[in-house]
Amino acid sequence: CHLYLKTSIDNSMQYFVENEGDEKVELLRLDFFLRKESVKVNTIKMDIEGSEIEAIKGAKETILRYCPKLQICVYHKMDDLWNIPLLIRSINPKYKFYLGHHSQNIFDTLLYAIPDEKI
Repeated sequence: CHLYLKTSIDNSMQYFVENEGDEKVELLRLDFFLRKESVKVNTIKMDIEGSEIEAIKGAKETILRYCPKLQICVYHKMDDLWNIPLLIRSINPKYKFYLGHHSQNIFDTLLYAIPDEKI
């Protein structure tokens, strides 16, 4: 699978992922990559400009099997604040959730999902 980056804008921090664009990018599910490379992870951090739900779905096997600590941005889409924890809980119910907000504006709100050793 692949998508395209729209790189014709001045700020490289704001490239857009589109169905067509300037630069073709191959996509790989995190589960596939980690299985292929025989890697066990203990932490996953995501700030991927609104694609967090799709990436979590692509890491479903890893989240279920290894229960890594998760740091997921939840401010890119309005409903990420509740849909992301609900998705994680549906994959693996062994998490406790915390929110952290790291700026004075509406950006930089993170969901911290920590494995609960008691469950």
